[in-house]
Amino acid sequence: MSIFSFNASHELGRVRSVDTRRVEIQVDSDEDLRKARVGQLAAIALPGALRQWLIGVIERVVKTPVVEEASSAEIVNGEEQEYPSFHREVAHNAVRISLVGAVTSRASHRPEFSRSLMQVPEIDAVCYILRDAPLQAFMALLSAEGKTTSSLQIGRYTIDESAAAYLDGNRFFQRHASLLGSTGSGKSWSVAAMLEQAAKLPTSNLIVLDLH
Repeated sequence: MSIFSFNASHELGRVRSVDTRRVEIQVDSDEDLRKARVGQLAAIALPGALRQWLIGVIERVVKTPVVEEASSAEIVNGEEQEYPSFHREVAHNAVRISLVGAVTSRASHRPEFSRSLMQVPEIDAVCYILRDAPLQAFMALLSAEGKTTSSLQIGRYTIDESAAAYLDGNRFFQRHASLLGSTGSGKSWSVAAMLEQAAKLPTSNLIVLDLH
Protein backbone atom coordinates (compact mmCIF):
# COMPACT_ATOMS: atom_id res chain seq x y z
CA MET A 1 0.00 0.00 0.00
CA SER A 2 1.33 3.43 -0.92
CA ILE A 3 2.08 5.96 1.80
CA PHE A 4 0.58 8.73 -0.36
CA SER A 5 -2.93 9.30 -1.65
CA PHE A 6 -3.06 12.20 -4.10
CA ASN A 7 -5.93 13.82 -5.97
CA ALA A 8 -6.14 16.37 -8.79
CA SER A 9 -5.62 19.29 -6.40
CA HIS A 10 -2.12 18.00 -5.57
CA GLU A 11 -0.99 17.60 -9.20
CA LEU A 12 1.64 20.13 -10.25
CA GLY A 13 2.86 19.04 -13.69
CA ARG A 14 5.04 16.56 -15.54
CA VAL A 15 8.77 15.95 -15.68
CA ARG A 16 10.36 17.80 -18.62
CA SER A 17 14.08 17.29 -17.94
CA VAL A 18 16.31 15.38 -15.50
CA ASP A 19 19.88 16.25 -14.49
CA THR A 20 21.13 13.95 -11.69
CA ARG A 21 19.41 15.38 -8.58
CA ARG A 22 17.73 18.30 -10.37
CA VAL A 23 14.39 17.87 -12.11
CA GLU A 24 12.43 20.42 -14.11
CA ILE A 25 8.64 20.20 -14.09
CA GLN A 26 6.50 21.59 -16.90
CA VAL A 27 3.36 23.21 -15.49
CA ASP A 28 0.48 23.68 -17.92
CA SER A 29 -1.61 26.34 -16.22
CA ASP A 30 -1.09 29.42 -14.07
CA GLU A 31 -3.50 27.94 -11.54
CA ASP A 32 -1.25 24.90 -11.08
CA LEU A 33 1.86 27.12 -10.96
CA ARG A 34 0.37 28.98 -8.00
CA LYS A 35 0.44 25.73 -6.01
CA ALA A 36 4.26 25.81 -5.99
CA ARG A 37 6.27 27.64 -3.34
CA VAL A 38 10.05 27.74 -2.95
CA GLY A 39 11.01 25.41 -0.10
CA GLN A 40 7.90 23.27 -0.49
CA LEU A 41 8.16 19.48 -0.80
CA ALA A 42 7.08 17.55 -3.88
CA ALA A 43 6.78 13.87 -4.81
CA ILE A 44 7.33 12.05 -8.13
CA ALA A 45 6.26 8.43 -8.63
CA LEU A 46 8.79 5.88 -9.90
CA PRO A 47 7.70 2.96 -12.09
CA GLY A 48 8.18 -0.61 -10.93
CA ALA A 49 6.79 -3.35 -8.72
CA LEU A 50 7.79 -1.55 -5.52
CA ARG A 51 5.80 1.57 -4.76
CA GLN A 52 8.51 4.24 -4.73
CA TRP A 53 8.32 8.02 -4.60
CA LEU A 54 11.12 10.49 -5.13
CA ILE A 55 10.98 13.42 -2.69
CA GLY A 56 12.30 16.84 -3.67
CA VAL A 57 12.41 20.45 -2.53
CA ILE A 58 11.19 23.20 -4.85
CA GLU A 59 14.10 25.51 -5.64
CA ARG A 60 12.68 27.74 -8.32
CA VAL A 61 9.30 28.73 -9.78
CA VAL A 62 9.48 30.36 -13.24
CA LYS A 63 6.95 31.93 -15.59
CA THR A 64 8.71 32.83 -18.86
CA PRO A 65 6.96 34.77 -21.68
CA VAL A 66 7.88 33.40 -25.12
CA VAL A 67 6.96 34.84 -28.53
CA GLU A 68 5.90 32.15 -30.99
CA GLU A 69 5.11 32.31 -34.69
CA ALA A 70 1.66 30.99 -35.53
CA SER A 71 -0.62 30.74 -38.51
CA SER A 72 -4.32 30.13 -39.06
CA ALA A 73 -6.39 28.49 -41.74
CA GLU A 74 -10.02 27.69 -42.57
CA ILE A 75 -11.87 25.57 -45.09
CA VAL A 76 -13.42 27.60 -47.95
CA ASN A 77 -15.38 25.76 -50.67
CA GLY A 78 -13.79 22.47 -49.63
CA GLU A 79 -10.25 23.84 -49.79
CA GLU A 80 -7.99 24.94 -46.98
CA GLN A 81 -7.33 28.67 -47.06
CA GLU A 82 -4.20 29.78 -45.20
CA TYR A 83 -3.70 33.22 -43.72
CA PRO A 84 -0.40 35.04 -43.13
CA SER A 85 1.54 33.98 -40.05
CA PHE A 86 1.55 36.18 -36.98
CA HIS A 87 3.35 36.33 -33.64
CA ARG A 88 1.77 35.63 -30.28
CA GLU A 89 3.07 35.64 -26.73
CA VAL A 90 2.66 32.52 -24.63
CA ALA A 91 3.93 31.65 -21.16
CA HIS A 92 6.12 28.66 -20.33
CA ASN A 93 5.64 27.68 -16.68
CA ALA A 94 8.33 25.60 -15.00
CA VAL A 95 9.33 24.46 -11.51
CA ARG A 96 12.83 23.25 -10.62
CA ILE A 97 13.10 20.60 -7.92
CA SER A 98 16.15 19.30 -6.07
CA LEU A 99 15.75 15.63 -5.14
CA VAL A 100 16.58 14.79 -1.51
CA GLY A 101 15.62 11.12 -1.22
CA ALA A 102 13.08 8.40 -1.85
CA VAL A 103 10.22 6.73 0.00
CA THR A 104 9.69 3.00 -0.57
CA SER A 105 6.43 1.28 0.37
CA ARG A 106 6.52 -2.51 0.69
CA ALA A 107 3.49 -4.71 1.24
CA SER A 108 4.83 -6.42 4.37
CA HIS A 109 6.80 -3.51 5.87
CA ARG A 110 6.15 0.06 6.87
CA PRO A 111 7.36 2.70 4.38
CA GLU A 112 11.02 3.73 4.56
CA PHE A 113 12.77 6.97 3.65
CA SER A 114 16.31 6.97 2.25
CA ARG A 115 18.51 9.83 1.09
CA SER A 116 20.07 7.54 -1.52
CA LEU A 117 18.73 7.79 -5.06
CA MET A 118 18.83 4.52 -6.98
CA GLN A 119 16.68 5.84 -9.85
CA VAL A 120 15.74 9.09 -11.51
CA PRO A 121 12.22 9.92 -12.73
CA GLU A 122 11.04 9.25 -16.25
CA ILE A 123 10.16 12.05 -18.65
CA ASP A 124 6.43 12.86 -18.36
CA ALA A 125 6.20 11.34 -14.87
CA VAL A 126 3.59 13.19 -12.79
CA CYS A 127 4.78 15.46 -9.99
CA TYR A 128 2.61 16.21 -6.95
CA ILE A 129 2.80 18.86 -4.24
CA LEU A 130 3.21 17.44 -0.74
CA ARG A 131 0.57 19.08 1.42
CA ASP A 132 -2.42 18.16 3.58
CA ALA A 133 -2.64 14.42 4.40
CA PRO A 134 0.30 13.34 2.13
CA LEU A 135 2.59 15.88 3.83
CA GLN A 136 1.50 14.73 7.29
CA ALA A 137 2.13 11.10 6.30
CA PHE A 138 5.65 11.88 5.09
CA MET A 139 6.54 14.02 8.11
CA ALA A 140 5.21 11.32 10.46
CA LEU A 141 7.51 8.85 8.68
CA LEU A 142 10.52 11.16 9.15
CA SER A 143 9.67 11.67 12.80
CA ALA A 144 9.23 7.94 13.47
CA GLU A 145 12.52 7.05 11.77
CA GLY A 146 14.39 9.79 13.65
CA LYS A 147 13.36 8.58 17.09
CA THR A 148 16.04 6.14 18.30
CA THR A 149 17.87 5.45 21.57
CA SER A 150 20.56 7.97 20.55
CA SER A 151 18.28 10.66 19.12
CA LEU A 152 18.00 14.25 20.35
CA GLN A 153 14.61 15.90 19.96
CA ILE A 154 15.45 19.48 18.96
CA GLY A 155 12.04 20.86 18.08
CA ARG A 156 9.24 20.66 15.52
CA TYR A 157 9.23 21.01 11.75
CA THR A 158 7.92 24.37 10.57
CA ILE A 159 6.08 22.80 7.63
CA ASP A 160 4.25 20.37 9.96
CA GLU A 161 4.37 21.24 13.65
CA SER A 162 2.84 17.91 14.60
CA ALA A 163 6.08 16.15 13.58
CA ALA A 164 9.04 16.13 15.98
CA ALA A 165 12.55 16.84 14.60
CA TYR A 166 15.47 14.71 15.80
CA LEU A 167 19.26 14.67 15.56
CA ASP A 168 21.27 11.46 15.78
CA GLY A 169 23.35 12.09 18.92
CA ASN A 170 26.02 9.54 18.02
CA ARG A 171 26.65 11.13 14.65
CA PHE A 172 26.22 14.74 15.76
CA PHE A 173 28.90 14.62 18.49
CA GLN A 174 31.44 12.91 16.23
CA ARG A 175 31.77 16.07 14.11
CA HIS A 176 32.61 19.73 14.55
CA ALA A 177 29.49 21.89 14.42
CA SER A 178 28.50 25.51 14.69
CA LEU A 179 25.14 27.10 15.36
CA LEU A 180 24.69 30.44 13.61
CA GLY A 181 21.92 33.00 13.77
CA SER A 182 21.11 36.62 14.49
CA THR A 183 20.55 37.98 17.99
CA GLY A 184 17.36 36.64 19.48
CA SER A 185 16.92 33.87 16.91
CA GLY A 186 17.14 31.09 19.51
CA LYS A 187 20.79 29.92 19.47
CA SER A 188 21.14 29.66 23.24
CA TRP A 189 17.78 27.95 23.57
CA SER A 190 18.74 25.41 20.89
CA VAL A 191 22.09 24.62 22.54
CA ALA A 192 20.41 24.21 25.94
CA ALA A 193 17.74 21.92 24.44
CA MET A 194 20.39 19.75 22.77
CA LEU A 195 22.45 19.50 25.96
CA GLU A 196 19.40 18.55 28.02
CA GLN A 197 18.56 15.84 25.51
CA ALA A 198 22.19 14.67 25.25
CA ALA A 199 22.41 14.29 29.05
CA LYS A 200 19.74 11.58 28.79
CA LEU A 201 21.73 9.45 26.31
CA PRO A 202 22.97 6.11 27.71
CA THR A 203 26.69 6.95 27.36
CA SER A 204 26.83 10.73 27.53
CA ASN A 205 29.98 12.55 28.69
CA LEU A 206 29.60 16.32 28.38
CA ILE A 207 31.93 19.22 29.17
CA VAL A 208 30.46 22.72 28.74
CA LEU A 209 32.71 25.78 28.51
CA ASP A 210 30.55 28.92 28.73
CA LEU A 211 32.82 31.98 28.68
CA HIS A 212 29.91 34.33 29.34
